[in-house]
Amino acid sequence: MTSYQSIEDAANRKNLRVLIALRGMAFCVQAGLIAYAAYGLGIVLPLPLMLATASVLIAFNLWSVWRLRQARPVHDLDLFAGLAIDVIVLAAQLDVSGATSNPFVSVFMLPVILGAVMLAPARAWLIYGLTLICYAALAVSAAHQATPMMMDMDGAPAGRGAALVDMSALHINGMMFGYAVCAGALVFLIARIRGNLRARDQEVADLRARGLEQAHLMRLGLLTAGAAHELGTPLTTLSVILKDWQDFGPPDAAAREAEIAAMRDQVARCKTIISDILTASGRTRGEGAQAVALDAFVLAAARSWRDRHPATPLDADIRLGGAVIAGDRVLEQALHNLLDNAAEASPSGVRLSGRLDGGDLILRVEDDGAGFAPDILAGLGQPYLTTKTGDAPRGLGLFLAVNTAQALGGRLDARNMARGAEVALIVPMRALSMTA
Repeated sequence: MTSYQSIEDAANRKNLRVLIALRGMAFCVQAGLIAYAAYGLGIVLPLPLMLATASVLIAFNLWSVWRLRQARPVHDLDLFAGLAIDVIVLAAQLDVSGATSNPFVSVFMLPVILGAVMLAPARAWLIYGLTLICYAALAVSAAHQATPMMMDMDGAPAGRGAALVDMSALHINGMMFGYAVCAGALVFLIARIRGNLRARDQEVADLRARGLEQAHLMRLGLLTAGAAHELGTPLTTLSVILKDWQDFGPPDAAAREAEIAAMRDQVARCKTIISDILTASGRTRGEGAQAVALDAFVLAAARSWRDRHPATPLDADIRLGGAVIAGDRVLEQALHNLLDNAAEASPSGVRLSGRLDGGDLILRVEDDGAGFAPDILAGLGQPYLTTKTGDAPRGLGLFLAVNTAQALGGRLDARNMARGAEVALIVPMRALSMTA
């Protein structure tokens, strides 16, 4: 699966290829300029030293090609190290060919601009600082070089007693050529790097879209599993009544009418659950949802649960102020699952409280049962981990509630109290907003 790290690696690899191409072009330009200056203009240059310095650049470029072919990800630090070595090699090349009097000293701008485009701000500033240090060192070196670039009237190397020509025109022409090289390289490189960045941004957008699709699939899975869990109760009631009729025959007229009415209620409940899941599953979280006051949403969810469990007292203490959220069936399902679990452990009654703590919604469900077994608390949220007995699948209520909380960026906490247990569903309010 594509991740943001793999996208960053791909972008860094493309930028490393740009640096490799730049070094190759730089070597060709340096070799041509050295040959032209030494043999065309007759400028005295330490050719062995300059060629050795250029060879270091080529050797490092070959290493960069080898590094690019490795499976290890290319990081921002790799690009920083490459640009730092480029600056140092350039400084060494300039030092033996006139220092700051060399018109190509403006090439220092290239690694600074590349660093600003490719690197994180901190490392870009380090490249900038390194060029300043190198420039200052070249200025000191230039002060100690009496005649860094010399040529006689006939183009022969100076030092043979011939008169020296004025180098100002040559320096100006060299600076103009240096500007042309730098400007052309910048246009080429920035166009390439912008293309790399556009490709990276597109991949990030695609990754985000896939993430939204996966979130929708997770929400659909939670809705479906929650609906299946809710269907267990009415279907079990229907099964018990039908089995009694099969084993003992239909009851008398009055009892039969009561049981038929009960079965109709359970069938209606099944239809409602299926209708709700079909309505909610066709949209992403918050899409088509109605803005509703948070306290009204929680109270409505509590009332709907109490209507289905009239025999279990529910004490609701909801103090959520006037916050507005996007009503979501998934959150309602999670709350119902927690209340179902509490009612099974404490038929005498359960308590629900709702509070806002900073930016979090905290819904607490308490019961007066025997509390959680240690292995349940240790494996909170694992499916089918339960101490309940019966033929129907058990242990899904907490599992669904935990996954709902995590899908919304929150969590589920559970603990035993002196009497009974408490489960807290904690969800960030930003995950419940209409724009989430």
